Amino acid sequence: MDQISYNTLRDFDWSARIVLSSDKLSGLKKPVVMFQLTTVDCNGVGKQTLLELSKEDTKALLEKLRKIQKIQRSMTPK
Repeated sequence: MDQISYNTLRDFDWSARIVLSSDKLSGLKKPVVMFQLTTVDCNGVGKQTLLELSKEDTKALLEKLRKIQKIQRSMTPK
């Protein structure tokens, strides 16, 4: 029988940074948000993932998470 497995978010940390330059453009000043996510799979094995998102991508992620939260709350008995 096939099983559906999923990871659970155990912890996260974030920081905001300014990228001052890159190998392609000198003098580039770009705000980024760094997310360090710690997840655990169904066997208890932990994994760390580092995400670097632009300001726009961070806003889009937060909006998606708000929608998920709204759906979860609507499914929770009162």
